[in-house]
Amino acid sequence: MTVRVETILGGAGFIEHLEVAHHDGVYRGFTVDLFDKDLGRWVRMYANSARGKFVRLEGEVQADHSVWRSSAPDRVRDSRLVSERLATDRWRRTMSVSEDKGATWRVLWVDDLMLSGGH
Repeated sequence: MTVRVETILGGAGFIEHLEVAHHDGVYRGFTVDLFDKDLGRWVRMYANSARGKFVRLEGEVQADHSVWRSSAPDRVRDSRLVSERLATDRWRRTMSVSEDKGATWRVLWVDDLMLSGGH
């Protein structure tokens, strides 16, 4: 897996490029994160090569922890992405889904990420 994160707009937001090689090819994802001043919270727009459309998530972001949630009337299930800093150079991201509006969650995947190259 390769994840590349860059700041945008003078540090006001971030973009992330993600590539994961697997037996069927390469999964590619892209996010744009920006703090929405009117809402008073972070907003993430996510797209991937499999679905080819954007999904909106709203997040609570802290230095060592973030929780992003997506729910929309046209979606069958809600999604939640939790990122946790494990060490100065390591993060764990856990993606879960809910089919009962967040009463219960099922884990889809867990990524352990290690920073490299002094980033």
